[in-house]
Formats: sequence, C-alpha cells, structure tokens
Amino acid sequence: MNNCWRLLVIIFWFMVSSVQAQTLRVLNWSDYVDEGVLEQFKQEQGVELVYELFESEDEFLEKFFDAKEPWDVIVPPSAMIPFLSGRQLLTPLDPKMIPMSKGLDKGIMSRLARQDPDNKYAVPYMWGTTGIGVNEQMLAQLGIDPVQMNSWSLLYDEDLRKKVSQCGIALLNESSEMFATALIYLGYSVNTNNRSELDAAAALLKKTITDTRYLHTSQYSTDLAEDKLCLAVGYSGDIMADVDESENEAVSYRVPEEGAAVWFDAMAIPASSQQKKLAHAFINFMIQPAVAARNTNYVAYPNPVPASLDQVDVDVKEDPAVYPPANIQARLQAIGASERKLRRYKRKLWVSVNCHSGRFCQIPMKNPYGY
Repeated sequence: MNNCWRLLVIIFWFMVSSVQAQTLRVLNWSDYVDEGVLEQFKQEQGVELVYELFESEDEFLEKFFDAKEPWDVIVPPSAMIPFLSGRQLLTPLDPKMIPMSKGLDKGIMSRLARQDPDNKYAVPYMWGTTGIGVNEQMLAQLGIDPVQMNSWSLLYDEDLRKKVSQCGIALLNESSEMFATALIYLGYSVNTNNRSELDAAAALLKKTITDTRYLHTSQYSTDLAEDKLCLAVGYSGDIMADVDESENEAVSYRVPEEGAAVWFDAMAIPASSQQKKLAHAFINFMIQPAVAARNTNYVAYPNPVPASLDQVDVDVKEDPAVYPPANIQARLQAIGASERKLRRYKRKLWVSVNCHSGRFCQIPMKNPYGY
C-alpha cells in the first residue's frame, strides 16, 4: 500500500511539473494582438500562456528586470535590442526553429539588422509611424487652414499652437518619439548625437508642453476619437483603431509634411527563458501569414510578412496611414539605437521638459536599469 501511495505521489508530481513546464510567459505592448490568436496558439500547442502588458519603455524595463519569474518572449522596441543583447540578456535565435522567417520582408529585416547584426536576436513583429491625429472640424472652427493640418507647425509654431490649445493638445509620453518630432521640425536627424541640436529640440518641447493638457502613452487616441481633443501626437495604429471604432469621420491620422519617425517592435527570447523551444514556436506562429494578417486587421499596424497582405482587410491594406506609399516612406526616419551617454543626456533633457510646466515632473533623472 505504501509503495502504491509513493508511486501515485511520484506520478502526480511529474504531471504537475509537466503542466508547469508548458507555460509560456510573454511580455508585449498593450492592445497589440488579436486575443483570438493567443487562444489559437494555446489550443494548437496545448499550453498555458501568461501574457502581460506594458505601455511604455520604462514600464517594459521595470517588468523585464523586476519579474519574479523569467519571461520567455518579449516585444521591445527594436532600438532596445542592442542594449539587451550587449548585456547578454537575449538568446541567439535558431533559424531552423523559425522556418516562417524566410518569408519576412527583406527591407524590414535589413533595417532591423542595423540594430541587430545578422538578425541574430530579434524577429520583427509590427512597425508604424509616430505622427499627428487631428480633428479637422474642430481645427477648422478655429480658422486653421487644411494645409496647416499636415504640419508639425500645429505643435511647434507658437501662434498656431496657442490656437490649437483652445480645443486640446495631448502628447505621447515617450521621450525618444517626442524628441524625434521636434528634431524633424527643426530639420535635424532623429538620430543626431549633436548636443546643441538636442538642446534646441528640448527648448522647443518646453514651450510646447506649457500648452498641453497631458502626456500619456494611450489615452490620447480615445480622447481624440471622442472629440475631447483636436490634436494628439501618437502612434499611427492606436489613433486609427480608436477612430475606426468610434466612426468619427472628423478625425484623421497624418504623417506631417516635414516627416515623421518610423519604428519597429521586435520579438526576442530572453537568455533566462525556461521555455526556449516553445518561445521559438510562438515567434514562428506569430509570423505565419494568416496570423500576422489577423493581428494587422485588429491593431491597424503593418506587419513584416508580405504573404499576409492577401488576408489583410482592404480598408486597412489600402490605407496610406497604415501602409505608407513610397512618397510618404521617403519622409520617414527610423529611430535607431544610441550610446549610453547620449541616452542619459536625452533623459536629463526630457526630465527638464516634463518639469518645465510644473505639472508632469514625475520622471527620475536616471533610469534604474542602466538604459
């Protein structure tokens, strides 16, 4: 009897261990996937999924470094890949375990390789632009010309901004993105390492923030769609998704005539992952054409899988704000990785910008994780 009991305990222990071994932990941006896709992966693989969200780069770093259990798949901005790989925090990917990677867009892979040489650690997930959402009707009521609605001058020309502030301005609470908008308006590269150019951008942002209602990583898109704002700086897909849901025809997303930042988010496997084989399977699953198309239809961001276009909704595929045509792509600048000293300098400038009005001063001067 005792032997039978011991045998049952051993069997039970192995069963529990097996279930725990088949739990995948994923850390991704908020509202960035069709939840039906996650259910499909769970059913196909017969696994559990711990899927946690973040809304900013700082929150990503906090959840990544302070996690009680290691993550198996993360989806940071591609500009963060050199920082993570340089600290040996990522696992080199095994191409044989991600066969669908052969179908990834070569142009996007080439751009990603500037931050991840030989595409060793990361696979692109989605990409997009950071531009402006405008309520054309509200702006027209203030006497603003339609041509002016296609320019960063709405934000950075003082006379225009004062007008726009009457119906509400919101800014994206991400330093790299906001610095990019000011640098582009001033005619500088988004990747400049010239401190005088960064100082000029910071000075411009300080003036702008005084006329801003708030900074946030996601609220702006909802408020814009509900006519609570007339101008917001934000991510293309976030704005378009909320506008589409609200069916507010007065609101549109635009890439300003001066240009805008283009960014890429990438999937990677932390070195501490306990489920590396399953993590590879998840990445491979997410870049299947049918899956990539479902996600693009849900989030209104372009994916890196050309074969998915046949399954992308026509209104999404033909929207130039989602898939920019060549003339718009020519105005885009990719935000690249920067050295640690420069990141720290920009962070200090960003703190000074936030503290300038006295309303948004909540950011520590130094990033506690060394980024």
